[in-house]
Amino acid sequence: MKRSIVLLSMVSIVLIVLGGYLFAIDKPTVVYPEIKGQIITETGVPNAYWWGYPAIIVTPQELAQLKQLAPHIVPPPWYATLWPIPLVGGIVGLIYSVVRLLKK
Repeated sequence: MKRSIVLLSMVSIVLIVLGGYLFAIDKPTVVYPEIKGQIITETGVPNAYWWGYPAIIVTPQELAQLKQLAPHIVPPPWYATLWPIPLVGGIVGLIYSVVRLLKK
């Protein structure tokens, strides 16, 4: 009986880790295009990039073309939204194991 409780505890810990991993990847990934370290300003007033690169001034036509280079958002995988299931299952299994071990 004790061997099965230890096994249940180990499986519960694995489920908790799996739930934590799925929670960590349940966020969209934002991929920004590279514009050679420069900021494009809409107003035509140059700004200083925080790494020290100067901004470039563009015409409205160039700005319209550059806006097509908007950040690309990659959604998380569909299974990442299932993170509460292994997390709750692992927590319940771990609590059950502790209660069973303390009863004896």
